[in-house]
Amino acid sequence: MNLENQFSKANIFFEKGDYQSAIQLYEELLRKRPGNISVLNNLSAAYFQTGNIIDSRDLLCKVVEQFPQNGLAWNNLGKMYRETGQIDWALDCFQKATKCDPQSDTIASNLLFVLNYCYHLSPEKIAQAHVSWGKAKSRLCKHIYKIKRPGTKSQYRIGYVSPDFRSHSVSYFFRPLIKYHNKDQFDIYCYANVSVPDQVTLELQAMHVKWRDIYSLTDEEAMSMILDDDIDILIDLAGHTHNNRLGLFAQKLAPVQMTYLGYPNTTGLKTIDYRLTDCIADPPSSKKYYSENLLYLNPCFLCYAPLENSPQPKQLNTETPTFGSFNNIGKMNQYAIKVWSQILNQLPNSRLFLKSRVLDDKKMQKNVLKQFAKHGVREKQLEFCGYIRNSHTHFESYHLVDIALDTFPYNGTTTTFEALWMGVPVITLAGKTHASRVGMSILSSLGLNDFIALTEAEYISKAIQLAQNKDLIHHLRDSLRQLISQSSLLNAKLFVKQLEDVYKKAYEQT
Repeated sequence: MNLENQFSKANIFFEKGDYQSAIQLYEELLRKRPGNISVLNNLSAAYFQTGNIIDSRDLLCKVVEQFPQNGLAWNNLGKMYRETGQIDWALDCFQKATKCDPQSDTIASNLLFVLNYCYHLSPEKIAQAHVSWGKAKSRLCKHIYKIKRPGTKSQYRIGYVSPDFRSHSVSYFFRPLIKYHNKDQFDIYCYANVSVPDQVTLELQAMHVKWRDIYSLTDEEAMSMILDDDIDILIDLAGHTHNNRLGLFAQKLAPVQMTYLGYPNTTGLKTIDYRLTDCIADPPSSKKYYSENLLYLNPCFLCYAPLENSPQPKQLNTETPTFGSFNNIGKMNQYAIKVWSQILNQLPNSRLFLKSRVLDDKKMQKNVLKQFAKHGVREKQLEFCGYIRNSHTHFESYHLVDIALDTFPYNGTTTTFEALWMGVPVITLAGKTHASRVGMSILSSLGLNDFIALTEAEYISKAIQLAQNKDLIHHLRDSLRQLISQSSLLNAKLFVKQLEDVYKKAYEQT
């Protein structure tokens, strides 16, 4: 097999999720071609996928040292730092990647995405960066629909575009939409930009939708497909997250275009008419931060579908207060670590249970221990858990936690719903951006305002007070599932009816 064919074969293994086979071929290629930039980049990505986080990072550091003008290498290193919570370094890497390759939409999206993690940036600065990108992108595009088709219809063609029609947090919230859409009034098209389809992909395909696989299609090919389908409302579910297809939306392929669910900020594209949100996550005063018009769903923009046959909440019979965070480590920045450390130090018999995919790597665990140690936290106060493939077992991990600590400024979403479903109260810190107000949106919808903090001091105080109130923790363990079950957050039929009314009104008013 020649080297080009071997590289192609390794890439196929990678795309199919067979990372060990890909690694074997990449390493073999490097022995034949030491210093090959493409192989080095792909090998580092494969290391990351198999949980060798630090090895992946160290390899990328060598790559950018050897190839300082390679935008892809800086981009990959930036993603690595973002996923491990080193946000300032990630931002620096993406900025360097942009200078190397200013035309790359992938790099631009990664740079914009990481801004949502930045504790020190104002909403104005973040919005400005998104809008600047959107203006530059729009200048390169055609805008197919310059005049929108007005009026009322008997049936609407709705197109959803996403890379996350798979085992991904977005699918927890998308599945109820598909299940309860009125099929007499709404013809549903799913444009799947899914790199590795899985069981969830198959389940979504089977839910009476018109399925379109666009992963292997160019923007021009996908654009032609969408135009042929004559979509009335085209909805982006990814924003600037991985494998997005915002390039399609920049072309204005439908009379009405929206963005929803998958991204906590503006896309920056004026060709996207509306953003679906709620008045807590994005109060009216925040309209100036969006290129899209805000459409409100009430009381919350989310509708959750919990795991079927999930385990029942279970009382944690221990005198040791146990805090937990199951968010990805990328959201656990130095500011959150500092605040969490103050909580642990004021409750010296307490512990913190951290569960995240990257914590499969023992070297990564040591890095996290060092960060907490800087603030006086003892090693025995921390417990780690990596990725758990079985969903039922994953939910059982909440049996080990008394109180969930939400991350900031980028709140959790799926993890907050999971915790509440398992009877675990969540303490959140609300900020000024959508990313930092999702926790507030969810908890206020349930009347759990006592667990919403507006300052770091209040966050610490609420966490400590709750940890010292065992009776309340036991009561919440027994009552939270019933509370969320009876709320609008799980009433999919009512939620989808409201969503469909919003769709109709938006179309008729354009």
